Amino acid sequence: MEVVGVAHNSLEALDVVKAHMPDILLTDIRMPGYDGLELITRARDIKSDLDFVIISGYRNFEYAKKAIQFQVQDYILKPVRKDDLCAVLQKMRTKYLNRTRQTALEAENVQRLRNDTDLLRSGYINEFIAKKEARYMPRELNEKYHFHFEPGVFQLLIAKTDCLDVDQYNNAAEVLSEKLILTMRKNLEKECFDTQFALSESRVYGLINYRADARGQIRKSLKIVLDDFHAHASVFGEITLTIGIGEPLTDTMDLARSLSSAESALTRRLLENTGVLIEGEPCEAAPESHQITLQLMSSLKNSVYFSLETLDKAQLKTALSEYRERFFAIEGLTGYMAISAVNSIHESFFTLVSVYFKRREWLDSRKERFFRVADMCPSADALFDLLSRELYDIFEMILDERQKADAKPMRLAKRYIHENYASQITLNKIAEITGFNPTYFSTLFKQETGKNYLEYLSEVRIGKACDYLKDTNKTVAAICEEVGYSDLKHFSKNFKKYTGLSPNEYRRLFA
Repeated sequence: MEVVGVAHNSLEALDVVKAHMPDILLTDIRMPGYDGLELITRARDIKSDLDFVIISGYRNFEYAKKAIQFQVQDYILKPVRKDDLCAVLQKMRTKYLNRTRQTALEAENVQRLRNDTDLLRSGYINEFIAKKEARYMPRELNEKYHFHFEPGVFQLLIAKTDCLDVDQYNNAAEVLSEKLILTMRKNLEKECFDTQFALSESRVYGLINYRADARGQIRKSLKIVLDDFHAHASVFGEITLTIGIGEPLTDTMDLARSLSSAESALTRRLLENTGVLIEGEPCEAAPESHQITLQLMSSLKNSVYFSLETLDKAQLKTALSEYRERFFAIEGLTGYMAISAVNSIHESFFTLVSVYFKRREWLDSRKERFFRVADMCPSADALFDLLSRELYDIFEMILDERQKADAKPMRLAKRYIHENYASQITLNKIAEITGFNPTYFSTLFKQETGKNYLEYLSEVRIGKACDYLKDTNKTVAAICEEVGYSDLKHFSKNFKKYTGLSPNEYRRLFA
């Protein structure tokens, strides 16, 4: 590369561009005359294929966002470091040579070999991550995938970016991912026999091999990576990077353990902190904690079902709020449990919603976006906030549709049944409340629910009986009376009809 001109302001720069028609222009973002973005627009009018690098200490997201929209190839933050500048120029040189196809044959072959090798090796990483199965010894990996592994330590790490504004992150994702991989290579390769990285959505997976006595230096290098990333990412807003380090091993056949512990480390950020280095071990929820979450989930499902049946948004809000409070009070809570709880609630809600909301394709696309956004949440609190917003939004849509299509008397009937199931409710009584004669009410009710009135009442009563059996020590006879049955034998028969179990069997399994 040759420097063909230096300008001290934007007006001089345009004269230099006209005189020399350069390939790359490095410019500050703030200077006399036109600012950097205006200079880019005017210079591109002179030479349309001119590439740009912005150099600035002015860390303003709007400027960076505009720069990306202006197709600026890269940016460097002040103070400019030689390594960073050289890396950016080398990357742009490669892109330039590929675009113009003027690379010498030998250089092309070398670059192609490097690209093919990198593609082959990153392909192995992606396949391993997908299958979580390590099938090769170090020697076999060297031969088959052109690694340069030596006896020592093998370790998986995952660098995970989080951002509450996913659209904002998408604007910067490509640039930041390139910089992250470049920074990791630069800081780790000098301490490692070999490294390989693979990008997947908001994660960069890394496989590193180093001497056993270099572990401390590896940690220092990764902390430098974190600092460097946050310095670059700060111009785009609240984007954080957390690095989960897997268990260090001496055999590549055990890499699945290292991957599992790296993933476990990352989940801890949800309850601890993001933007840091976390070392992890495989982590499983304690059986008693798992049992508590199942009980909470069962109770929440009943409440959600009731809120959907009666179109009661206040009930949904109350149920989610109570669940959240009790969930975070669980002793031994883990990040895995938070992710599992949110995913399970979301899945259960959408299963129930599909009964009321017929636009299946829309629901599927909504689910897909939810999980994509949830993966970018930096904390368990943010996860539950997102879940609540999503459920409320869907509920509002259902409410709007149901209010148009659903008859108000049927909602009144359902609400009355849920609130008075323990009483001896007759068809005549419920028909009187809705304002219809019993025969016409019975027909409308069957059309609305798919069940006749007595079947619906029995389902509500048996559902409440299930709750009593799980959550209280009341006798079966007492529960029979609590839910509106006067005959124990009839109650037991109905209970088995709806659950497939006797009341005592149900209690033994679920209490």
